[in-house]
Amino acid sequence: MKNSVLLSLVMLIALVIGTSCMKEKVVLFDMSHGKQGTMGIDLIESYRGFVEKTPNAVLEVNGEEITASVLKNADVLIVLTPIFPSEQLPTFTQVERSAIVEFAKSGGRIMVVAEEERRTLLEEYGINDIVTPFGLEYGEACPVRDNVGAIGLQGKICQERRELPYSGGRIINGGTALSIVNDEGGYQHMAYVELKNGGKVMAAGDAMALLLLSSAEGQPLSGMGGARGDAIAGAPVTPGTPGTRGGPPPAEGERSEGAQQAGQGPAAGQNAVQVTPGGAAPAGGGSNFFARFWGKDSHIFKEEVVTWLLE
Repeated sequence: MKNSVLLSLVMLIALVIGTSCMKEKVVLFDMSHGKQGTMGIDLIESYRGFVEKTPNAVLEVNGEEITASVLKNADVLIVLTPIFPSEQLPTFTQVERSAIVEFAKSGGRIMVVAEEERRTLLEEYGINDIVTPFGLEYGEACPVRDNVGAIGLQGKICQERRELPYSGGRIINGGTALSIVNDEGGYQHMAYVELKNGGKVMAAGDAMALLLLSSAEGQPLSGMGGARGDAIAGAPVTPGTPGTRGGPPPAEGERSEGAQQAGQGPAAGQNAVQVTPGGAAPAGGGSNFFARFWGKDSHIFKEEVVTWLLE
């Protein structure tokens, strides 16, 4: 009896010590490379909620240059992107580019985003210096129309196919396809790699799902699309030209490797996944402008991505 009580006591003490010694997982949420419009604080709290679903994980906000010292105690780095050209802040410095690459090479996990050129100046921003060492590359803008949506692919990150908002972005070359544009060509616009040292790198060519900009009631091509959508957004319009918004899709050989792996996307204006009503409306729903965008799964998709980064 005494031995049994003693054994139980030892096990309890070991459990308490083990729990107290468990390393805290730190997700560093960067706000120094884009404030994401006026939604910054709400967005931070949304991400904090996702992060804290993982035991012993916390979210910290960074507003300074990303250096090796800043990353020293971090496990995950999340860097979103400006959504309006006026928010284009100082680009990644050489110090930041080197520090982030070394962070991933040392087992760190990173998620980065770079939008189409009217929102993120690719060469100036320097994002490819961060992702190309890991076999990923930001390419040209995807030739799709406004609000066609995207499909998160079932696999290591998504438990099932996800309906995501999408209204313009960049092709991501290389890696494992995470999401493809819901239009002819099925362009890969989110991809990831997992490194042998435990590091993970995810690159997104569009920020809408990651900024939680959609609603359960949104419909594809709701209100504006093609040339009209670009004109409203202030981008140049070239109707009828292959590889541009409003023009015909590119040839088979021009599809990204990820799109070929995932299968051809549906014809323009059709849904690869049946739109279903209901579900929690993400931030930006209701009467908000972004409520018109198709893609009811932004929240669950973002939660799955954060969970994967912390695993």
